[in-house]
Order: sequence, then C-alpha cells, then structure tokens
Amino acid sequence: QQYAEAMMAVTSMNLLREHTTPETLSIMDDLICCPGKDKIGRGHMLLIRVPSVQLAMLAKERLQDVRDKLGLQYRFEVLLGNPAMELTVSKHFVTRMKVWRGCEQEEWVPHTYQDLEGLPCIVILTGKDPLGESFPRSMKYCDLRLIDSSYLTRTTLEQEI
Repeated sequence: QQYAEAMMAVTSMNLLREHTTPETLSIMDDLICCPGKDKIGRGHMLLIRVPSVQLAMLAKERLQDVRDKLGLQYRFEVLLGNPAMELTVSKHFVTRMKVWRGCEQEEWVPHTYQDLEGLPCIVILTGKDPLGESFPRSMKYCDLRLIDSSYLTRTTLEQEI
C-alpha cells in the first residue's frame, strides 16, 4: 500500500505524501523519473521481498493497477519473481531490452533477473528461500520489511541481501 500511495503522491496527489515514508517516496520518485532522464529509458530495479505467494500476487496486481491508472505502464514494469515460474515481461519492455542489447533474435525474452539489467521495474520476489539468485547492477533498492524478522539471524539476513 505504501508504494501505491507513494506512486500517486509522486505523480498527482501531493496530499498523500504525509502518509508515506520519505524513503518510499524517494524510491518511487527515482523509479518513475529516472527512465525519463536517461536517453534510452533505462532505470533502476526495486526488489520487494514477500515470502507469501498469495500476498505477492496481490501486491503485483494492486501495483500494476495503480501504475496503469496513473498512465505509467510504459515507464516501469511490475514483475512477480517466483522460483517456480518464468519471468513474464510486457512485450514493449522486451522490445526495449532487445534494442539496448543489440539483440536481433526475434524470440529472445529475459529468463533471469540479470537479463533485466537497466529495466526500470519493481520485482516482487516470493518464495521461502531465494538462495543463489543473482541480480543486475541496476538493482538499487531492496525492501525486506515484509519478512518476518523474528526468524532472521545475521546469516539468513546476509543471504537475503
């Protein structure tokens, strides 16, 4: 909900700024504005860790709905990252990534998180333990607030990061 409110506050509804943390506002401002500042539309990745698959799917739907209603569907992508599923990226973003890579293969689609390098996106990562995942250099933010901190030790937190 904070990200949806921050998205609205950054784009059109200043009154919502008081209901969102300054950090979340800054993250959303960067995610929305950065692709417009870059000549070819590259941006940063925000990773939100949501262990529950059902909550992750709900978060993805709500963020996409708010993004689309604000007319930002071509500015950044919202993805569900689940070890049991392949990444599904909108066609216009795949086309943009092909141009960035100079890729001429018609059937190319991103398969790994590293393939998302430069794509302005929110990745909602779900599942119990996402061990061994590698992320692109463009991942600038990682939100672990929805993880149950009662079971975290230093080692498990380091593995999450």
